Parts: sequence; structure tokens; C-alpha cells
Amino acid sequence: MSRFSVPLAALLAALLCMALPAAAKDGRDLRRFAARLDLAAEGQRHAYVGAAELRLGGRIERDAWAAGAVVEIAADVGDDLHAYGATVAISGPAGGDVTAWAARLAVTSPRIGDDLDGHASTITVGPGTAIAGMTRLDGSRVVFAGSGTGRIQIHGEEVEFSGAASGPVEIVATKVRITAAARLAAGLTVFTIGEPVIEPGAVVDGIVTTKSLYEASSMRPYLQGELMQQVRLALILGASGLVAGMGFLLFGRGAVEDSVDNLVDHPSQSALWGLGALVVLPLSAVVLALSFVGIPLAITIVLALPILFLLGFASAGFGAGEWLFNRVGEPVTGRMRGMLLMAGLAALALATLVPFAGLAVVAIAAVLGLGAFLRTLYGRMRGTELHPDR
Repeated sequence: MSRFSVPLAALLAALLCMALPAAAKDGRDLRRFAARLDLAAEGQRHAYVGAAELRLGGRIERDAWAAGAVVEIAADVGDDLHAYGATVAISGPAGGDVTAWAARLAVTSPRIGDDLDGHASTITVGPGTAIAGMTRLDGSRVVFAGSGTGRIQIHGEEVEFSGAASGPVEIVATKVRITAAARLAAGLTVFTIGEPVIEPGAVVDGIVTTKSLYEASSMRPYLQGELMQQVRLALILGASGLVAGMGFLLFGRGAVEDSVDNLVDHPSQSALWGLGALVVLPLSAVVLALSFVGIPLAITIVLALPILFLLGFASAGFGAGEWLFNRVGEPVTGRMRGMLLMAGLAALALATLVPFAGLAVVAIAAVLGLGAFLRTLYGRMRGTELHPDR
């Protein structure tokens, strides 16, 4: 994953800056986008900020999303922090998870209330950084000098560990150095080439296990060629959804908006419609095929199923883009809706690369999108909008 960190960080940063609107409806969210920003938040509920050069300080009650080329986060974030950029420096505390994608990432936060998830070419977790949850770091060169309460997992090419760990530590890297300052209370597992360097003075309680780098579970996709198959699948899904979504947007802009509303505002009803379609349509095709007269209609249903599923996946892309980057539900132009589609499809395509759960998540999203599309189609055929709560 470390080889994809830089382009993914740039992609996510660009999508965030393009897709989010510039102002909030209720005034309780901080939304600012410019070439250069130096902001001090004043207790806003959420923060959505982006700039080429960005510095965010002050206090955010809940979540903060920040993107740019150079991003500095010194704010006290009450819940989750998401930061994307070429260079990301996080020095403020966060009450929840911290997720960062960058080319260079430096974390010196005095308190991270939950998990730290960092992806970058170069990652530095400085002394004094206290992580309450799990730590997952993926980079080329990783230096960890902080302290972690939960499990610590580090993947990289060169890893230097000089921090403290209360939970188990797992390191997967070609070169591993455990410095004299390291304090590990629950054992160490290292997947590497040769032997890790453990300096005199390092304290490692528990079992130290050293295994070949090629035995690590994260290496199996590379060795078996599965990763490239997943990447090709993600590209095919994303490209197909983009073509279908652009056609949907071009010929049915109003239907797109209704489909997004159904998906975001009524996910349970959309799920029921999608699951119903998965059962009713194939069953109908089978029943019709049993009679000579119904065979042509059965063939039509079978041929229509892939198109419906593709439109459902496109609807899921529209909904994912809306949910990720336009949660306040502000009206958007056709061009902005297209960018939200690309953002949503990119998120779904990346989700397919997640081991085990990725394809399941995308399948669920496609079922929801199919249900939202069918609800919209049914409402349009009746000449009314389908809103059961009205």
C-alpha cells in the first residue's frame, strides 16, 4: 500500500477541495477554501477546509476535514480528524480517530483518543504522542517514537521504533531497527529480510518473533498476483459506473437528484427495493421462461439485469459522493454533481481493495443504489415523487 500513498493522498485532497461547498447552511460549520489559509476555529461543530497552504488552530467540537499541499493542524479536535495533502503535520489533540494520507506525515499530537491511521511515503510519530487506540502506519520510511495503548501495526521499507507500546507490536519491513529507547510491554513480531536490529538497552517484554518478510499476510496479494486483479476490478467498476452515471446525469438530471435523495434520506426503503429486485426479477425471468410465450420477455429481463445493476452502481456513486462531500445537502450544479459522482466512484473503487470486507461493502452500496434508482423510476412512472414520509 505504501507505493500508492502519494497519488491517493493527492487524489483525495483534490476531490475534497473540488466537491465541498464553500458555505454552510446553519453557520455552525467552518468552511473555507482559498490559496492560503491561517484559521483559528472558534468552537464550530465541524470544519471543512482546503488550501494550498493551510494552518488550522483553535477548537472544533466534532470532526475536522482538511486538505491541501501543505497542511498544519494545531486545532483541538473534539472527535475525528481527517487530513490529506502533500505534507501533513498534526500537532493538536483529537478526541477520536486520526486518519491522514500524505507524501510526508508528521504527528506530534499530545493526545489521540482513538485510532491513528497514517499512510505516507515518510511518517514520523514524535515523542509525546499518546495514542489510546490502535496504530496503523503504512509508508516507505516510518519512525515511531510515541506511545500506544492498543495494537501497533507498521508496514514499510525501513522502520525505526523508539517509542513505548502497551499492546502487541507487529512490524513488516525490509529493514527494522528497535532503538535503545524502545519500551515494548506485550511482545514483538517482525516480518523482515534477515534479522531486525535490536539495540542494547531496548526493553522488550514478552516473546520476540522474527519471520520471513514473505510470510506476512500483507505480502500474499503481491506474491499471488491478487492485488493487480483487485486493481483491475476496481478500475473496471469505476470506469463502468462513470460511463453509466454520466449518461444518467445527461439524460435524467432530475431523476439523478431524486435518486440521491432516496439513497441518502431513505436508505432502509432503498435497501428493501434493491433486495426485492434481486429476488423478484430473476424469479420472474425463470417463471416466464417456463412458458413458450414468456420466453422473449424472460430474455429481456435477463439482458436488462446488468444494465439495472450498472445504473444502481452509478446511483451508489452519486450517493457516496453526496454523503462524503456534501452532507449538508446544498443544491449543486450539474458540473458539481459530475465531480461528486467521480469522488463517490473513486471511494467505492478504493473500497474494493480492502481485504475481505471491501467487495461486500461495494455490493451493499450497489444494492442500495439499485433500490434508490428503482424507487425513483417507479415514482417517475407514476408521475409523482416517492416520499413516504410526506
